[in-house]
Amino acid sequence: MVNSHGPNDPVTSPAVAALNSRGIRIKVLPPPSEGDELFDRFSMFLGDRYNHLSDLLRWLKRCMQGGDRFTMNLRSTPQEHITSICQFCGDLHKAAFLTSFRYSKSPLFKLEATVSNAPHVQKLLGGHWLERYVVLTVCRHGITDLLLNPQVILPNGDDFELDIFATDIHGEPLWIEAKTGDYQNHVVKYSKMARVLGLNRERSILLVPDLPRDQCRSLGGLYGLTVLNMEMWHGMWGPNSPKRGSSEPTVSTGFPGQ
Repeated sequence: MVNSHGPNDPVTSPAVAALNSRGIRIKVLPPPSEGDELFDRFSMFLGDRYNHLSDLLRWLKRCMQGGDRFTMNLRSTPQEHITSICQFCGDLHKAAFLTSFRYSKSPLFKLEATVSNAPHVQKLLGGHWLERYVVLTVCRHGITDLLLNPQVILPNGDDFELDIFATDIHGEPLWIEAKTGDYQNHVVKYSKMARVLGLNRERSILLVPDLPRDQCRSLGGLYGLTVLNMEMWHGMWGPNSPKRGSSEPTVSTGFPGQ
């Protein structure tokens, strides 16, 4: 579970020390919330089975602000994908992320659901799930010191919010930004931030789940970042890639304001 508790004090963690050594100060880290365990479970399921659930996610995002109802025709959808979709929708419905849910089997193959417009639903499905998924998958591969959404003060006094900043098992820093869309408005800023952090392309990662592979490569070369889509991320860190360590993760997500 992504949380703020563990043997490493966020104040003295290697990730915080790595930022401080670059003249970057932590301003605040968001505290854990009561729903973290549930959010982690949804994020892991959605990320691990993203190729099954990406169409569903587009419907959920489209309808969540208005609390709208939608219908998906799954007649041409592979059965494995239907199983994942129905399982995820069933879990969302139990947690009241969906206020209604029904799937009609053959011959209709029709899914009908209504999305809650509650703020926590909009936050998670709107993109926070991807940040949490990044943290969880990196943790299960042996990186044990991470900061989630730290708000920092840069050497020039500007404020900045990082998605994930970590140190690996060798003490080397790693920075990851996760965007479900609208990356065009951020990539130049991220390129500049990589230089402020003093990180090369291999240590500065931008995850954009639906970006075509050729675009990932061209953007990465142009802006000095490692740009990955979800398939490429899975190849690097995902559920079927070799584990890089087995130690229990300590994820720092709570830090007092300064």
